[in-house]
Amino acid sequence: MQALPILNGEADLVFGNYLPANRHGKLDGNRVRITDTDPYFYSRRFMFGPFFMFRKSLCEKAGFLDEQMRSSADLDFAIRLTLHAKVLAQDVNLEFYLDEGKGLSTKANSLRKVEDTV
Repeated sequence: MQALPILNGEADLVFGNYLPANRHGKLDGNRVRITDTDPYFYSRRFMFGPFFMFRKSLCEKAGFLDEQMRSSADLDFAIRLTLHAKVLAQDVNLEFYLDEGKGLSTKANSLRKVEDTV
């Protein structure tokens, strides 16, 4: 298995594709391909999916998650990370993502849309 670019110094932040599942234990799904996204959008929207990895040292420059945010902390954090990182998309399926519509950003009464504008 080839090492991820973050391990050999090619990148500061890496992300890949994933497969959403609507119930726990489901092992099939339609791949969400996010790795062909135009890099222009990395600092404008949350583009990295549920499995992005980054160098710990980026937190010294970008800061940490904003705990005031209930559902969009990862959006704010990811955008700040991209301002200081060399980002590299990996066209691989990283994992399954459980999306039952019950998460802080996916449930019906989520604060995500309001917080995303902050």
